[in-house]
Amino acid sequence: MLIAEVKLPVAIKRDMFIKLREEFQCIQENKGLRVYEDVTYDVALGKSIKCVTVMDEGEFYIDECEEKEGEYYRDGDKLSKYKVHRRPTSDYAVLEDAVVFLDVDKFYKIASNDIRIEIIRIIPVDVQNNFEMYKKFNRVIEDITNKIDTISNCNFSPDVHCNVNVPNLGLLQVREVTYRIDFCTEELQEMLNDGWMILAVCPQSGQRRPDYILGKREEIKK
Repeated sequence: MLIAEVKLPVAIKRDMFIKLREEFQCIQENKGLRVYEDVTYDVALGKSIKCVTVMDEGEFYIDECEEKEGEYYRDGDKLSKYKVHRRPTSDYAVLEDAVVFLDVDKFYKIASNDIRIEIIRIIPVDVQNNFEMYKKFNRVIEDITNKIDTISNCNFSPDVHCNVNVPNLGLLQVREVTYRIDFCTEELQEMLNDGWMILAVCPQSGQRRPDYILGKREEIKK
């Protein structure tokens, strides 16, 4: 018997979710998150494809907002056009954990043609063994390994603690900081125009756009 550690999309169509849920109880839904359909360029396919993106806090569907002269408002506050989305044409289920262990043969019979997946690894398993115990043990080993790697990569010399380079004293003038997750370039430019500065860019493997830490210089009020 072959078990695969599989990375699923963040959201799948609900009818497919129901089929998978009936067969694989480990696939759970996060009902607190909503999605919208977006278009992105797929490097592997060499063309733009429609994808599903999870909505962040502060993003709304068009029918939840009030429209005035081409602008959208929510509770009296004007919203950026990048915070307003159309409802998806299909009903999606947002997955709670995108990485799951599945029986390879069963999964491909149900969903191989309808869901794009990434197989992390395939594990031969004796059906007589307790696979649930194996999964828990494997997660503990991975957690310990990650902590050891983190400690090994630290430099404990007296003068260097976190491998962070401060090139000048400009950071000392920053009086206000914030962060943005999976932030698009257009909205970033709007914040830069408002006086915010990029303090750090943090690319993430599981999303199209990087996270940003931004700072702003403010006059000290006396």
